Amino acid sequence: MTDNIHQTVEEICSQAIQGGNPTAPGLFDRIVGQLAAAGVEVNQAATAKARAESPNVVAVFRAEDQDELDYIEAIGGEVTLWGYGGEIQAELLTAKQIQHHYDEPPITPEDLAGLRFLERDSVRLYDETDIHRLSTRKSRWEALRNLTLALPDELLKLCEEVNTTPEAVLQGFIADLCHLVERPYITNGSDERLFAEQYFDRCGYRDRAEWEREEAAKAHVEGKL
Repeated sequence: MTDNIHQTVEEICSQAIQGGNPTAPGLFDRIVGQLAAAGVEVNQAATAKARAESPNVVAVFRAEDQDELDYIEAIGGEVTLWGYGGEIQAELLTAKQIQHHYDEPPITPEDLAGLRFLERDSVRLYDETDIHRLSTRKSRWEALRNLTLALPDELLKLCEEVNTTPEAVLQGFIADLCHLVERPYITNGSDERLFAEQYFDRCGYRDRAEWEREEAAKAHVEGKL
C-alpha cells in the first residue's frame, strides 16, 4: 500500500505544479486538499512546522502501513519525496547573502520574485537549493544565448527572393513563438503566433519532454521504494 500512497502523492503534486504557476499563493494548500480527498493522511501539525523551516515543503504525510512520516518538496517545478525525521535540513539565505555568494551571473530582484520564501523579522529568506538551481540555469542560458549557425543555401536563396534576411526571418519566428513585442523581437500578429505554436507542438518537443518527465518520475519513485 505504501507504494500506491507515494505514487499518488507524487502524481497529485506534479500535476498541480506543472499545470500552473508553481509559486502561486495558496497552491500548496490546494494540493493538501487534493491529497486529503485522495485518502492521503496529511499531518497538519508536522506540515506547519516543516513549512516554517523551508518555503518549498508541500506537506508531511504518512503512508498507511508505516509509522514514519515523509514529506514532499517542490523546487524548480519538480517534486521530490523525502523521509521526515522531525526537521527540514534547508539552508536559508537573505537577498544580501545571495548577492554576495552568487554574483556570476548575478541574481537580480526580478529573479528572486519567482521564488518562494519565508519571512522572519521582515526579512525574506530563500532556500539555497532554489538559488543554486537558478544560478546554474542562468549560467546555462548565458552559454546558449549567442549562436553561430551555418545556414544552407536554400534559406539564403529564399530570403533573397523576398528581399529579407535570415536574421529577420528567425527573429520573427522566435517573436511569434514566444509572443515578444520588443525590438528586435516583434511578433507579426495573432495568426502568426498561433501557427508558430502549432508548428512547435507538431514537432513533438512538448510530448517528448512530458514523456521524459514521466519516465524520470517513475524511476525516482521506484528507486525510493
